[in-house]
Amino acid sequence: MKKLFLFTVFLISFTIQSQVNGNFSINWNEKTNYSSSDFTFKIPTFQAENFYFDSDKKVIQFNLKLSTSTYLDENSIKITNTIYEVVSKEQLGDLDLKNIPIQINTISKNIKARNKIYNLIILSPIINENNSFKRLKSFSYSINNSIAGDSYRGFNTLSNSVLRTGDWYRFYVEKSGVYKITKSFL
Repeated sequence: MKKLFLFTVFLISFTIQSQVNGNFSINWNEKTNYSSSDFTFKIPTFQAENFYFDSDKKVIQFNLKLSTSTYLDENSIKITNTIYEVVSKEQLGDLDLKNIPIQINTISKNIKARNKIYNLIILSPIINENNSFKRLKSFSYSINNSIAGDSYRGFNTLSNSVLRTGDWYRFYVEKSGVYKITKSFL
């Protein structure tokens, strides 16, 4: 009985304290043409699967999607072992220098899609340190598992929706398409 109790305590503490860790290197390309719907920008880029450009703010974001087995604690993300390289204003091309942050802004979000759980890490890979611009070359990350486990939903539920109350009806549809529901049909 004592062994079972110790094993249970160990398992619970391991589950609560376990983390998702990793390292990532960013392979930068010098100014390349990036086309949006209406404009073409000359900006530095990196791996397409991790690259996001906000054409309104003219800033770059790094996105990393992690496949996980459980929800992660979004507030526990830590970015460490950051390695930067100095870049000139000319290398930043059409980026808006006023919108480049002074430190890495990091966000962690849980996502559930098609019954799979993911965690999305979003960060700003270019910083402005005392009017000297630096771009992130590599970093390490760690995120704690959520203590709430699978009961965590990753989103807030609506409590005041107009669709929450009322009469609901289901209709059988033989063929997909657009149907007009008239008063006489109801």
